[in-house]
Amino acid sequence: MSLDRDEQVAGYLKVLIERYRLVGRRQPVFAKPTARSGRYCLTDNFLEAWLAVLANPVSAVAFAPVLSRDTRDALNREGFLAQDLDDLTRELL
Repeated sequence: MSLDRDEQVAGYLKVLIERYRLVGRRQPVFAKPTARSGRYCLTDNFLEAWLAVLANPVSAVAFAPVLSRDTRDALNREGFLAQDLDDLTRELL
């Protein structure tokens, strides 16, 4: 990761923590306040529930069926183009 990207993430986290109060930082009990061992967590119950509901459909969208090489070759011989194959797999999802 580049330094610019780290600064962008830090800026976004600062806004989510201070302005919107959607994210909070949790530290281990005996850690110093400046320690890097802290973890960020959602503090808004509604957002947490909404993201939990979306977790399964979003992961299903990322799933794409894997076709064997023989199947792809057969589809190409039958006149299917690669774009048609992509459209077909999207329809199956």
